[in-house]
Amino acid sequence: MKWGAIMAELWELSRHVEEHPDDFEKRWQLAKKLYATWEYRLALEHLQVLRNKWQRKINVVRYLAATYYRLGRYDDAAAELRAAIETWPQEMGLREQLARVLEVAGKHLEAADVWERIHTLDRNHPFASSAIKRLRSEPKKTPEADLHLEDSDSGIDLSPGRVCPNCGAQNSDEFDRCWQCQALLGVEAVSARRTPAWSENGAAGITPENVSLAAGLVVIGLFLLAGYLSVSLLLGASSVDGAAVAKTFWDVYEREVAWSRILTGILMLVAWPFALHVALKVVKPERPIPGGLIMVTGLLLALLSYVASWLPPNLIGLTALLPLAVSLAIIVAAFGLGFVRALNVWALQLVLAGAVGVGGFTAIESYQWGRVFNPLLEIPAVVHFVQYQRQSDEPGVFEIPGAAAPILQEMEWQSTGSLWLDLRAGAVEFTVYADSIEAGLRFEINQGETKPLVFEYVKGRQWKHVYHVSPGERYVVKVSGPEGTPARVVCAGLLIPRVLP
Repeated sequence: MKWGAIMAELWELSRHVEEHPDDFEKRWQLAKKLYATWEYRLALEHLQVLRNKWQRKINVVRYLAATYYRLGRYDDAAAELRAAIETWPQEMGLREQLARVLEVAGKHLEAADVWERIHTLDRNHPFASSAIKRLRSEPKKTPEADLHLEDSDSGIDLSPGRVCPNCGAQNSDEFDRCWQCQALLGVEAVSARRTPAWSENGAAGITPENVSLAAGLVVIGLFLLAGYLSVSLLLGASSVDGAAVAKTFWDVYEREVAWSRILTGILMLVAWPFALHVALKVVKPERPIPGGLIMVTGLLLALLSYVASWLPPNLIGLTALLPLAVSLAIIVAAFGLGFVRALNVWALQLVLAGAVGVGGFTAIESYQWGRVFNPLLEIPAVVHFVQYQRQSDEPGVFEIPGAAAPILQEMEWQSTGSLWLDLRAGAVEFTVYADSIEAGLRFEINQGETKPLVFEYVKGRQWKHVYHVSPGERYVVKVSGPEGTPARVVCAGLLIPRVLP
């Protein structure tokens, strides 16, 4: 494109920015074009506005520092870069740029110190070691000709590294989009400078913005679904007959711990983003991860786990597997950490989120019952009990021997192995079946021979009574009436019944 056309475009952008001073995207385009056409003083004005009023962007800082550098204001360039390193401590490009500025400014020892830090952070850095050796061994001023200033602008390379396939303009390796027409430049042409899987300008297919937008839409949908399921759970729990007895663990899970499940879900909405943030702090990624991406990913995983907890028993394992798979996919694909760091973040955030979820549920249940439950003991006990019940054709139901009155049987109920389950489901439902409405039967529960606990007349052909038994205690169950009157007694509950000889 001819120089006249370039200047016309610059003038058009300048007029737009003057009329719309808050259009920072256009101001950013203008600053880059001014820089590319060597209008450093004009570029500086716009870059200073962007630094002070726009969102904090690493490329703005690098261009600002490079502009100071081109104007010979080395101290100002170094100050900007040092401040930027405080914000992005793992960004190697900033440290490399600072080292070059200090070297040109004649501060060789300071430049060597910066390269030392780079070498500490990245032992495989391609030229940190040689730069340290050169600067330590050559304290004299390096001639500007040896710094190749015409080829490298302290991190903003002005050499014609890439040609725009759209308009033919020359672009440096620093540009992900053409400075002339803003067309995307080939990712394969990016220099050896290490960049994450995504870039600030979105040159790669997966960017934090795209992932955040997609995940945000999913979060909205999951939030609405979670609200519907929560309300349905509370309404369902309140509509269940108060005398209904849990026969399996899933009866307890689906109707008796409604508030504990909901409160734990709310806790996880706060805890999972925080767990992800802590994991990233511990692993220390090379480049900062956008806070919005961390937040929306944490919310997505928390809501996904909560919604998956409504899956039927045969699919309940997906409650854990879905967050495992989704979190791994997002962290590896969108966080730009590298595979090893991504795995570390993935594993640590799962451990932290899982600990908060289990601990929160346990604390809520402990508060309700006034007892402290140890999840390390309770979880294996519950799992073992569920596996035990799977072996039964009709779990939780037991028919007491005897087909006609009188029926007399000494029994005890064994613990499920979990103190929490015993307290949650200590009730036993006794059902007496008779052949006629007026069979004249009586139902009794005694503790020993002298301590009556229940004495009721049986009414109807199917009469029910609920009594809370204590695991390990002995009880005598008795059905009396006209001798030989047909009768059956069926007990149902979570505790394990055992007939005593």
